[in-house]
Amino acid sequence: MIYSDMWGIRITEAGKYEIFNGSYPKKAMTSSLEEFLKKFLKGNVFDNGGLYDRHEELEVK
Repeated sequence: MIYSDMWGIRITEAGKYEIFNGSYPKKAMTSSLEEFLKKFLKGNVFDNGGLYDRHEELEVK
């Protein structure tokens, strides 16, 4: 079995961009490419500090 994931970038009505996960398209992960890359480089997708940890942080808010 191969796991795949999709990330997207969209332009908001205010003319800014936001990055989202294809599994959760209504919830923006960030509007900072720098933050997205830092999370990915720190913990990839699933490791501590990675992109999925960011989803959990957003759920708490």
